[in-house]
Amino acid sequence: MVGLVAVRRRGLRRASGGVFEVEVAAERGCVPGVRRGVREWLERGGGGVAVGELEVVVSELVTNAVLYSGAGSVVVAGRRSCGVVRLEVRDGGRFVPPCGEPDLLATGGRGLVLVGALVEGLGGRWGFVDGVGVWVEVPLSAAADGVNSLRGEG
Repeated sequence: MVGLVAVRRRGLRRASGGVFEVEVAAERGCVPGVRRGVREWLERGGGGVAVGELEVVVSELVTNAVLYSGAGSVVVAGRRSCGVVRLEVRDGGRFVPPCGEPDLLATGGRGLVLVGALVEGLGGRWGFVDGVGVWVEVPLSAAADGVNSLRGEG
């Protein structure tokens, strides 16, 4: 029953299929459920989205929020409009990660490097929201040819 307990949805709001939002308790176990929810939302929206890559991006951002923000909850929101998918992970914390190269011998600290590489590889962009969250925008056409490199599809 771990999967059912891990994600406590406090409020899931969807409007016109193009919007997704969920708030979860900032606990380590919440990441798989959030990832699954985002994947299902992206898949319902039809083609043109690199689902596997965006799953990894959301996983990294939610994990960072859980580990470093000190917040009690994390909000993940998504919107499809004007040819772009926008995802946001907000935690309300004031922690802004340091910029620079990660320590190659450390057990962590590469998440944002991975996020940047994936998003930029899809022709997108990303940034911080006043220390309370991170946003990611990827063109819907980023995977219009049906390629989903993380699943080996295409």
